[in-house]
Amino acid sequence: MTIARLSQVSHADIHAAFTRAFSDYHIPVKETLQEMAVANMQRDIDYDASFGSFADDGELVGFILCGVRNKDGNMRYYDGGTAIIPEWRGRGVGGLLLDTVLSDANARGAHEFVLEVIQDNLKARKLYESRGFAISRSLRCFRKSLEEIPSMESYSYTIAAPEMDGYLEVCASFSLPYIPSWQNSNASVVNIFEHLIIRVLIEGMNPVGYFVLHPYTGNIMQISAVGGSPTIYRELLALAKSYTIADMVKCINIDESSPFISFLEEDGWDPYVDQYEMITCFDPA
Repeated sequence: MTIARLSQVSHADIHAAFTRAFSDYHIPVKETLQEMAVANMQRDIDYDASFGSFADDGELVGFILCGVRNKDGNMRYYDGGTAIIPEWRGRGVGGLLLDTVLSDANARGAHEFVLEVIQDNLKARKLYESRGFAISRSLRCFRKSLEEIPSMESYSYTIAAPEMDGYLEVCASFSLPYIPSWQNSNASVVNIFEHLIIRVLIEGMNPVGYFVLHPYTGNIMQISAVGGSPTIYRELLALAKSYTIADMVKCINIDESSPFISFLEEDGWDPYVDQYEMITCFDPA
């Protein structure tokens, strides 16, 4: 077995390993090659910073996809996907990959490394904790089928579909009810802007709420309503429903301290997975 960078591996081979590795995941992940490419663009996956484990015959049997962002000299890494194909699990592959990635990130001058792990995945949590990761916050995910989401009740709003500059202006004018996780951040939205649906509700002359939706997955990447208004949230989610190609709308990685959790619970959204965000920081060189 060898460990090597993924920059010299075809996306088709990465996708084949991805499909096998996530086929029996806690929440099975099924993505086409194109969908994987968009998801990796969203997360700023850097294939030169990502590593794979290869069997003696050259087969890719495990990997860590690393997102890398450098803002104001602060380089941050993100685990955009760690997986081992079933027949290679239990052989220490995950630990070897993680050690390689962390060493490489440190050598490149990274300041911190962030990841998400399902809370009841005790084996993975133990591995991350053994490498210095600590829980930074708890994140919750909710979903609701399209048929359970009512249609919009009010048509007194003007609905705007902003371009990039307009989206950034809206972001600057609204306070989100929680800090988005890596894949839902403004940078992620900008990365795949043309794949998303962004709508702003305007009452009179004033924006009162907005959402960012990935229509093919049904994921709400961002949502905000003036004053945390439940009425406006319901109108936003009803509007999002009308653009969703998936069979349900999902609110992903909501900080458990956010008041938006109370709205989702009271509105009958189904909690389906809880995660921990974990972070390790590197000592400056």
